[in-house]
Amino acid sequence: MNAREPFVVGDWTVDPATGTFSGAAGEGRLTPKLTDLLIALVQRAGQVATRDELLRDVWGERSAVSDEPLTRAVAELRKVLGDVRADPTYIETIPKRGYRLIARVSAAAPLDVPVGEPQAVAASEPASARAGTTVVRRWRLAVLALVAAGAAALVIALALRPPPAARPPQSVSVAVLPFADLSPAGDRQYFADGVHEEIIARLTGIPGLRIAAHSAVDSYRGAGKPPREIARELGVDAVMVGTVRYAEARVRVTAQLIDAATDTNLWAEVYDRPLTLENLFDIQAEIADRVAAGLERSLAVGDAHGAARMPTASLPAYEAFLLGKYHYRRHQPGDIRIAIEQFQIAVNADPAFAAAWDWLAYAWNEAGVDLGWTTPARAFPHARAAALRALELDPKMAASSALLGFLRATYDWEWEAGLVELQRAVAAAPDESGTVWSYAYVLSLLGRHEEAIGQVRALAAAFPEDARLKQEIAERLIDAGRYAEAAEAAKTALEEGAEPGQLHELLGIAAFGAGELDAAVTELERAVALHQGAASAVGRLAAAYARAGRGDEARTLLGELEARGAEEQLDVATLARVYTALGERDRALTLLEQGLEQRQRDVLGIRNDPFLVALRDDPRFARIVETTGLTSRAAAH
Repeated sequence: MNAREPFVVGDWTVDPATGTFSGAAGEGRLTPKLTDLLIALVQRAGQVATRDELLRDVWGERSAVSDEPLTRAVAELRKVLGDVRADPTYIETIPKRGYRLIARVSAAAPLDVPVGEPQAVAASEPASARAGTTVVRRWRLAVLALVAAGAAALVIALALRPPPAARPPQSVSVAVLPFADLSPAGDRQYFADGVHEEIIARLTGIPGLRIAAHSAVDSYRGAGKPPREIARELGVDAVMVGTVRYAEARVRVTAQLIDAATDTNLWAEVYDRPLTLENLFDIQAEIADRVAAGLERSLAVGDAHGAARMPTASLPAYEAFLLGKYHYRRHQPGDIRIAIEQFQIAVNADPAFAAAWDWLAYAWNEAGVDLGWTTPARAFPHARAAALRALELDPKMAASSALLGFLRATYDWEWEAGLVELQRAVAAAPDESGTVWSYAYVLSLLGRHEEAIGQVRALAAAFPEDARLKQEIAERLIDAGRYAEAAEAAKTALEEGAEPGQLHELLGIAAFGAGELDAAVTELERAVALHQGAASAVGRLAAAYARAGRGDEARTLLGELEARGAEEQLDVATLARVYTALGERDRALTLLEQGLEQRQRDVLGIRNDPFLVALRDDPRFARIVETTGLTSRAAAH
């Protein structure tokens, strides 16, 4: 067949003379370069067209250009043809070699499309639309049936037929270690973390591929251990290590996949490109491709929730978004305020950035609990407004929907209505940890502890690699007064890499509830050190000191907290716990009544708080609980 004459490739009829094409999905015109590229692939249909061959045929001498124009042209041609790199029906990527046209090709009559009147395709779309369709997918793994080697003609014939059905995948496990920041000033770790997180997201949940959870690998950040040793400790088959250098408007990502059994490279690559969002997400997608190739696997398009669009077309918005997530997750004093500032920068740069609005909502919600620089009356309405905006942009965003239900229950005290909204959100996204946590927390407040524990245990069982989910089990067990079980869950989460400051605080709470005061003091001292003196940890430590007979130390810490209260907004429950432990019940109850007026969230959980047990028989305590509406709701269940 003469590829310079009209031909049919897959579902499209192409006239190379005019660059026009048509099919059931529409019609349009290819640029001259895309036309030449398609011709070069058609001429080698079913065979591997090497990068050198394609560059020579389309751009002239190989030495005149880099590989980047070819990579971009193939991506654009795939877009025009409606092809997907991860699950191709037209152009297959052959790692480290080139490309192969796998669609059927045959001769055809010329297209009847007037010159000068083509339909606009791809290149005429707005930049934001093109960016929005850039490949940003979470992938799943399927092992394709191996094709036995044979004569060249047989290989071509097989390539032109529909691909064979996939075999059930065999499990392979990989730990993607945190990427190191090699930026000149060493101030772009948040950016390296964003690349790391996206690569994990692209590989997580793929059948046949088990990815170690973020919480499990994070403990190896900067550890300096050999990959083989890390693989043994995590029980994985392969380890990926990488670096990110972001400077002078360029991004350089290095990554290598190491076989744990042989301690040899399965694959290694360096990507050095101008920093654009398209380049950044292409790099992340290509790394996912290379991981699959290194493991002798093939990527296939995931399910509905895996086919995500690029979240924004604005690089400044995306960079602020990554920095906001970094501070939100670090959870040190002052971090939530910085996170809110960065998420606000992101949505100012791109008001249609739904994910940034969603994270902004959760950051304001967190600020309303942590307080310090704000109040519930200011923070929670901001959280509600941001969640509503996120849902306007993406009605399927279950996390924002859950937050609205959560606020309706915990801020408006409309418990039944809030619970219904939370149930809907969980039904829509049963694997969304924040959504399930919110629902379980409200169930615990309502005294429905078995249901709450069941929710978080089911989620943890579904994602056994995520240690943070085991931490949530410990929290709900503490609410239920099951302190020994809570301690075991917290220890497991700590061993598996969840955030240590929060886990030591939970271990201290569980020990205090069980009456093990020396252990409570030890754990809470660790929590204070790890949390850089966070008020909640200091307050619990002061209470533990008081109950352990160390009253002077307790009052010293109480004085420090009250001095901080003159400069920042403190959660009243923090002080009430100390006063209760010191035997000053009236002062503790007065503080809780003040917190009730301010709708501070910790006041809602006073029935489940082991530090406030001594107040439970006081009529003032009962009135506080009754005012929130929780007493009657709990009795109903």
